[in-house]
Amino acid sequence: VLPFTPAFDLDQYNDAVINIFTRLNSAGRALLPEEITFAWIKMNWQSGATNGNRPADQCFQELAEQLEGAANLNLDINELVRGMSAVWATLFSNGALLTGKDLLKAEKLKPMASELSGCWNPVAGAIQTMSTRISALGFKFRETYHSLNALFVLWGLESVVATWAGRTRLRTLDADAFDRNYESLLEKSIDRWFLLSQWAGIWSQASDTDFARYLKAITELKLTLAGITDGDQAIEVISRLINQWLDSFKAPAKLYIENLNASSRASVRQYYGPLWIWNRLQRDRWEIAKIHLREFHRKKSKLLETDVDHVIAIKLWETKTEGMLPPEEVARTINSIGNCCLLEKTFNVSKSDKPAYDFFALVNEFREDRDKQFLSLVRNFRLPGSLLRPISRDKERLARLITLREKRIKAELNAYVDGKLERVDA
Repeated sequence: VLPFTPAFDLDQYNDAVINIFTRLNSAGRALLPEEITFAWIKMNWQSGATNGNRPADQCFQELAEQLEGAANLNLDINELVRGMSAVWATLFSNGALLTGKDLLKAEKLKPMASELSGCWNPVAGAIQTMSTRISALGFKFRETYHSLNALFVLWGLESVVATWAGRTRLRTLDADAFDRNYESLLEKSIDRWFLLSQWAGIWSQASDTDFARYLKAITELKLTLAGITDGDQAIEVISRLINQWLDSFKAPAKLYIENLNASSRASVRQYYGPLWIWNRLQRDRWEIAKIHLREFHRKKSKLLETDVDHVIAIKLWETKTEGMLPPEEVARTINSIGNCCLLEKTFNVSKSDKPAYDFFALVNEFREDRDKQFLSLVRNFRLPGSLLRPISRDKERLARLITLREKRIKAELNAYVDGKLERVDA
């Protein structure tokens, strides 16, 4: 172990020190950057009135528990540290994320610890508010959205807006109008932020380039808001930024929808997000979809889980339909979004080789007024009778109906991307 001299590159030397230190302290396992960051935070944390005189460990653990309990968001400490680092970047670091080279630089890490500890209570409150709002709109990590970066951008936005509102201290009526307008803006934007950015492939890249770009934009918003004391003007600049983001997603998101196709039964899960929002784009359709299409004798659970399932079951297609379809078209047809919908996870097991009609007949709400409910199902879910009762029907005709339904679903999804359709359940 050699002391540092000008003969060494400083960043390489620091990397070597981190490597030795973390392996000695973790039985050979290299620590994650978040673990090293949290060690710095704990060492330089300043307990006081701004954090309830609590140490860093307690503050982070309590926030994790509150997010899980109130917002159905289960994050481990490393994920939470990464999220708080992003929030800190928007508030204090001009949107610049910490890099691996920063992990031994006291001038980088010490300010982060003291600045976070100095604003912990209001920032943690803003994060809880945004996370609870997201959960109330039906979004769940690893289900309807898959990138924490998308979540952390909204954390940064909420922290900046809440900080501005706290400092500006609008008059009561003005503050109430600002809150209502801000809530309305988010209610119309959050679902499109998560879904369109995901469909546009923003978070699929390995680098944090796009993530840092959005954090930088929020920092610029913070600077703009600093010169504003009027609530309407504040809403205008916040709205302009969000709309710029959403508009930039439109073209790649529509291309994603156009090319959306599962080549195998295992890959139909990719339809979850598109079908989740499609169920909510038409009021009569949502009235049926929110029943979750459960069989009447099933025991209701507190958290009903849904998944992508086939309308015409694969086993039924193979054994109880007539005619032939070119082999290269079979998998694409069966696994098309036109042959899928969101159902309770046990649906596929329960129906086996039975037609969808037989299953729907067991749904309690359908039993009460079957003719009306089935007419609504056919009309609003774009499900013609041949798909509901496909036994002994010709495969080529069924394939044409599935293709037509696929086009109709994608047309509505594209209208949603363009902002011509909005969810009706918010």
